[in-house]
Amino acid sequence: MSPSPFSVTNNLIRQKSHRMKCITVGALGFVILSILLAYVAFGDDAINGQTTVKVAYVIFRHGDRNPTETYPTDPYKDLKYWPGGWGALTNKGKLQMYNLGKFLRSRYKDLVSGAYSPDRLLVRSSYNDRCLMSAGAFLAGFQPPSESEVWLPGFNWQPIPVHSTPRSQDKLIVVKKACPQYDKELQNAYHSEEILKVDSDHAEVYKYLSAHTGQNISTVLDVEFLFNTLEIEELRKLQLPEWVKQVYPEPMKKIATISLGVFTKTLLMKRFMAGPLINDIKTKMIDNKNNALKWQPQVFLISAHDVNVINIMRALGFDDAPKPEIGASLLFELHAGPSGDATDYVKLFYMNSSSTTDPVLLTLPGCNAMCSFNDFFSVLSQITITADEWESECNS
Repeated sequence: MSPSPFSVTNNLIRQKSHRMKCITVGALGFVILSILLAYVAFGDDAINGQTTVKVAYVIFRHGDRNPTETYPTDPYKDLKYWPGGWGALTNKGKLQMYNLGKFLRSRYKDLVSGAYSPDRLLVRSSYNDRCLMSAGAFLAGFQPPSESEVWLPGFNWQPIPVHSTPRSQDKLIVVKKACPQYDKELQNAYHSEEILKVDSDHAEVYKYLSAHTGQNISTVLDVEFLFNTLEIEELRKLQLPEWVKQVYPEPMKKIATISLGVFTKTLLMKRFMAGPLINDIKTKMIDNKNNALKWQPQVFLISAHDVNVINIMRALGFDDAPKPEIGASLLFELHAGPSGDATDYVKLFYMNSSSTTDPVLLTLPGCNAMCSFNDFFSVLSQITITADEWESECNS
């Protein structure tokens, strides 16, 4: 019996359907493979569309240093252990900063290629010597002389200006200019229920530290300063006293991290301590967007301290930010959108030490990882403050 035309047709349909499924699966596999290969080759930009970095604004902690202070029973309080003096940048610190500069040059090579130009690179620093020196060592790796800039054959270095403001006038980086309203907020923070509870919970630790250091340890700030000294001595491979093992690194590190967080405890404190710098980032990006030389790449560098890095982190909404290590860096990047997208985007990355070679992409609370310029600074509008507003509110 010959097959009915309906059965023949159904068989043909099934065969065609099978072939179409094979083709579809094969095509889908090819697409997925292509996406994976693109991701490996180009990272997230391959999926989101290729973007172009227009502005990089980097805030980094200085390199390895000597302790800024000691304690009465410290076996290493003699300056013979600390060449260069208290708080000085060490040779290790200089190399860390040089390597950090080289790494970030590789990241921003399209922004700093060619000869140095003050229109394309601005470097600022805390007034402190170790920060100024860190900036210099960083620049040796970040902006070596081009062929036309070599002024001494065989010497691969060029002088680049590093700008600084006296401590008592600084309201951008270390923010030590007098601010009566901030001082009131800080005193209230130290006497807040949360900090008083930390003091109460660690009363025995304070007592133990006071007995063994020969000095009064009664606040989170006291513990932070002592922790910094012990940490540096340990990193220098000096044998710490036996009593230290009972409290170092924990709970001292936890207390030190809490101490760093006190400086931005309230919204108003975040506004005073980070607002001018956030406004500067915004202003620099706007200036670049409006520049007659469209998309002129620019880099802004700030050499600062651990407390400055964590102040910015906490102000941005990262309340659980860890204690920044040597060379910890915040990278604010302004990106031109992918082809066909007129929107500018801001990406935020964090490196917790100078040895990091894989910056972590952060998502600003209230925004996407790749956040439009307008949305990014809209989220931060409550803490953004101009220099004039800072003066007015500080003295109101």
